Amino acid sequence: MSQLKAHFHITLGDVDSEQLMFAAKVIGAKCTTIDLHRDTRSQRDRMLTKYQKGIELDTMQTSVSKLEQAGFKVLRYKLELMFDTVEDWLEQSFTQDMYGEVHIKTQSSHPTVETGFFQLSSNAEEVDYRFYNGRVYSAEDKLLFLKAYQTLVNQKVPIKGSHLEKTIFDSKYQFDSWWA
Repeated sequence: MSQLKAHFHITLGDVDSEQLMFAAKVIGAKCTTIDLHRDTRSQRDRMLTKYQKGIELDTMQTSVSKLEQAGFKVLRYKLELMFDTVEDWLEQSFTQDMYGEVHIKTQSSHPTVETGFFQLSSNAEEVDYRFYNGRVYSAEDKLLFLKAYQTLVNQKVPIKGSHLEKTIFDSKYQFDSWWA
């Protein structure tokens, strides 16, 4: 990996779409609204996403401070290192604190496939897509991911893209632990 690519998410509480757009302007970020689904429970996360080179925490922490000073309620913030290939991602060591995440983008018109590993999410701005998501904490989880991914391939799920990440810092990793 020649140059480290990363992004951070800042999840805000009690904001509507217009307030989220204003918050994005405060720090120069992109708005993201994600609906997490598992069994009968759902959770809508409204967050800001900003990309950076390297894994320094300064930009993220400065952005959190600016948002709090502007009166926004920051619920969580996390920095994630991004990978271009599954092979590079799988070479990483993952732990409870520095866990791996994968987000696989598929067409929402394709029937849902049960993998025993991935959790589903959707994005209010991308209604034509569904996301299969997973967290990896250990070598055993890597094997579960590979098996689940192969299930998607075998079921001919049309994969439109993926994000492979390693969490470098998470201010509140238990925030969505019910879902992960």
